[in-house]
Amino acid sequence: MPIQFESDHAELWAIYQMKRDEDVLEYYGQSSRILLSCNAKSGRRTTQWHTLGFFVLCRESAGWKEWKSARSLDCLMENQPARYQLAGTGQWHCPPGETYAEHLGLTYRLRSSAEFHPLAIQNLEFLQDFWEPDVPPQLEQEALVLTYIQAYSGTPLSEFLALYPGLAVTLSGCCFPPAECSPTFPQPC
Repeated sequence: MPIQFESDHAELWAIYQMKRDEDVLEYYGQSSRILLSCNAKSGRRTTQWHTLGFFVLCRESAGWKEWKSARSLDCLMENQPARYQLAGTGQWHCPPGETYAEHLGLTYRLRSSAEFHPLAIQNLEFLQDFWEPDVPPQLEQEALVLTYIQAYSGTPLSEFLALYPGLAVTLSGCCFPPAECSPTFPQPC
């Protein structure tokens, strides 16, 4: 399943970073919407739906990460000061998002594109081809997998591989988390 993202830079750069972050186990793009309540600039209470950038499972935590361009965050802070705030440490906060997540035992982090150096991202983008194995699609195996999944959905990958030990798998696919995670079937991009 491909990861969906909105921004041309911030969220795409976040994907490159998460794919190489050993702490990140899995991530899901635009996985859910939450209801945020805060005071508008006028002082009036407002509630609005918010589609989140990513839901990220890490080794020690789980929660949402919302990435915005540095330029848009400056404008958002001006127009929605109760929702977008810059701490003295330089870290961005979304108090209504953090409150929502805390009630669920999760995290909410508002991140800025300013955290990325464009050259580092270019390097990650270039090296991507060397990290991803080149596994040609095998139509017979793909049909076998699809038939099995349709008949026995929810079967752990380890059980499936025990039944079909000759099945070719890769530890990373272009649409999946980094190689430190569990094996996945190769996906065409």
